[in-house]
Amino acid sequence: MRKYRLLVLALTLGSLAAPADATKRAQCVYDMYHVWPRHCQLRQDLVGAIRSGDAKMMESVCRSALEIMPADATWRYNLACALAYRDTPDLALAELDKAIDDGFRDADAIAKDGDLARIAKDPRFARLVEKARALKGKPVDGQPDHKP
Repeated sequence: MRKYRLLVLALTLGSLAAPADATKRAQCVYDMYHVWPRHCQLRQDLVGAIRSGDAKMMESVCRSALEIMPADATWRYNLACALAYRDTPDLALAELDKAIDDGFRDADAIAKDGDLARIAKDPRFARLVEKARALKGKPVDGQPDHKP
């Protein structure tokens, strides 16, 4: 239950940092007015998919969310979790790598996340956890450091 609350909180506070990948559409505060209602609906849809254990729906919801919020590291991370559930380790690891690049850098949470258990034994997973640990507290590439 605690994980569910953390997921909802993370989705609510999702990262709006602009992406490191120049092919993604940058988010700005003015975009949120237009995407927020859809984001909220997708968040509800994801919660429903999680409760029903429908990994295919989880993936679909996350991909829809990334269409409107391509720089959101939390949606990207949740896509990695859905892909891990769907037993697609290469895709899951690739999305996890992108989530870390986009700002999801809580290495301890990544390492302990039961949703990623199916890929946790892969040596690439350990490297990604270390990458997140090394990047924690650093700004996303191409973004200003907001620390005073």
